[in-house]
Amino acid sequence: MIKTGKDARNLLVSGVNLLADAVKVTLGPKGKNVILFNNEGNAYVTKDGISVAKHVHDKDPMVNAGIQLIRAAASKTAEKAGDSTTTSTILAQALVNEGIKLIDSNISYPQIKKQLDDAKQIVNAWFESNTTPIAYCTDHIYSVAKTSTNNDEKLSNVIVRAFMTVGEDGLVMFEQSDSPSTYMEYVEGMQFNSGLINNTFVTNNKKQLAEYNDCAVVLFHGTVRSIDDVKVALQYAIDKKIAVAIIADDFADKAIQQLYVNFTRGKCLVLPIKAPGFAEGRLEYFKDFEAITGATICTTTVNRDAIGMIDKIISTVGNTTMIYSNNIAETPKFKQRVEELQGKIDTTKEDNLILSIKKQLSRLLGKIAIIKVGGTTEIEMRERYDRVEDAVCAIYAALELGVCAGGGRSYYTIYELNQHLNNFAINILTKPLEQLCINAGIDFNEVKDGQYPKGYDFAKDKYCDLLEVGIVDPTKALMEAYNNAISIANMLLSTECIVDAYEY
Repeated sequence: MIKTGKDARNLLVSGVNLLADAVKVTLGPKGKNVILFNNEGNAYVTKDGISVAKHVHDKDPMVNAGIQLIRAAASKTAEKAGDSTTTSTILAQALVNEGIKLIDSNISYPQIKKQLDDAKQIVNAWFESNTTPIAYCTDHIYSVAKTSTNNDEKLSNVIVRAFMTVGEDGLVMFEQSDSPSTYMEYVEGMQFNSGLINNTFVTNNKKQLAEYNDCAVVLFHGTVRSIDDVKVALQYAIDKKIAVAIIADDFADKAIQQLYVNFTRGKCLVLPIKAPGFAEGRLEYFKDFEAITGATICTTTVNRDAIGMIDKIISTVGNTTMIYSNNIAETPKFKQRVEELQGKIDTTKEDNLILSIKKQLSRLLGKIAIIKVGGTTEIEMRERYDRVEDAVCAIYAALELGVCAGGGRSYYTIYELNQHLNNFAINILTKPLEQLCINAGIDFNEVKDGQYPKGYDFAKDKYCDLLEVGIVDPTKALMEAYNNAISIANMLLSTECIVDAYEY
């Protein structure tokens, strides 16, 4: 089946509106819940925009194409900033619908694209000039957490405690709890910016990660060319009924295929992880892994004595986290590695090198806080987990680029300053504030006015200085939300034909 021109665009827009209308009801402190169904048919409640977006589908593949494209805007925002996924969806929907009106009125796509490009420059420039840096302190972190958790003070306090416990060099993670309560647990571990060789080895498709407890570890300083190089470790894992992480410089295609066959057939739970760093830097990482796991670095075939262990390992394509028991600090290998790095710091005279070694030592002595998210029912736990995930990611984004006034005020301020341009991609910046009003049952005309950063507190129904009271959004999230919406709008508005090649 082939659809072209207006017919094709109408089908895509149907998909866009189908998803956006389901997602945007969740926006803000007075946003509404959405009931979703998991693979087993069990219902659960959420206010997390990206979770809703991932559940929207349509039987018509052409309508579904529109759903998939606008979902990509939210997913990209979640990936880059961890927050403002609902806002990104609202902006993308508005851009597409207004852009279609222009096309139907015979405005050419190049003219539309120019408006999109001009608006993107204006929006990004405003955010870069008006961001407010935040400090790694209780008050600032609490403000971001409270906004992202929909004003849940108890949840925000747990999140703040996690961040303050591990400090700026630490790591905050989250997982489901076995109890009804939500609490913070401190552990030690290391995270590095390298992970699974590809996502076919994930164990959690939604989060696109692999996670194992009590995992065997192999350190291979070289290229694993075939399964024979690591077969002793694989057999060990099979015998012990545990997973094995293979950290190597690289993996030949043959080795990846062999490991994948074993993994998919359930013979062996394996995590092929590409080692981080380059040259000497990579060797330093291997030495750290030795200290943490008790493994021995191999450059040829792995033997039984070279296999180490780690309490827990979580790996995505982009990064890996190793969590180890508190008594690791008492092992000879760990002590020796710490002494080696401290000795380098004492004897090195170059400031840049000293700083690099200190960072390495800090990484080795990593502090990790795990927020255990609980609930009296699975439905409650899932909904709370979504909010914790949003908040933790939003805090990291805010620490990176700062914050701007929340509550739709930042976007609306940019619109006010540039409405004279008559640019449709600027005019749609009113939509997040309008949706907040709809969800709260408030007349938009009653709350739209205000001199930045003053705006409306939808939770307490009053005007205030949004920055002062802590109603903020991470600047990175607001920029990503708009930029990704622009990107998806560009693709949809430049589409002239849909071809469904599926054979029925």
